[in-house]
Amino acid sequence: GEESNASYAIPIIDIEVLVNGSVKEKKESVVQEIGKACEEIGFFAITNHGVDTDLIDATWDMTRKFFDLPIEEKMAVPSKEPEYPYGYEQSERLVKGKSTDRSQTTSDLCKLDEGD
Repeated sequence: GEESNASYAIPIIDIEVLVNGSVKEKKESVVQEIGKACEEIGFFAITNHGVDTDLIDATWDMTRKFFDLPIEEKMAVPSKEPEYPYGYEQSERLVKGKSTDRSQTTSDLCKLDEGD
């Protein structure tokens, strides 16, 4: 179909049944939701995952502290490997650019030059 300029909502998926459930059909339904979100949007948020809220809060606090650092300190943090596509980059812009070819190993996100 024709792609529109409509905004995309981040799917929010309740995964409690995967954490605590035993009904196979309910688990399969959640797995299908996750698959659909990955294929259509590229990511999703989850609820009822069982992760302690103190850990979540501490992680957000550390994230804020990192992004509040001066640019020189953020840029000094090396990525894991040269080909690792994630990490801090001052001029990074993310765009929707998912590949449907599952044999490709490149990132689904494209980095554009500032002039684009």
